[in-house]
Amino acid sequence: MKKNIFDRVQALCQNNGIAISELEKRLNLSNGAIGKWRKSSPTAEKVAAVASYFDVSTDYLLGLTDVEKNVFKDNMLLSLEKAMSRMTDEDKDRMMRILKAGFDEAFQDKDDASEE
Repeated sequence: MKKNIFDRVQALCQNNGIAISELEKRLNLSNGAIGKWRKSSPTAEKVAAVASYFDVSTDYLLGLTDVEKNVFKDNMLLSLEKAMSRMTDEDKDRMMRILKAGFDEAFQDKDDASEE
């Protein structure tokens, strides 16, 4: 089952040892505001505030990706994840072989230098 924004915020609160009510206070949200997100969507400003507080992407909170943090500032990881979601298993295997060969070649010189 796909998690909604409330489920994701609730999990982030649990993982970070903070009550939802405390998060609401810290973000100047009304008492019970986050609970309403079970059935309605928060404003973009509120989503951004929660994302900033937990240092996760808004895409993660909105359920567009399962990657909490975008580790590349140019969205490379998110683009790769989106592309992979459209690939067959055969395509994914082929892509992984290509990536492995590229990494093996790119880092071979470093491995060889450390053995000398």
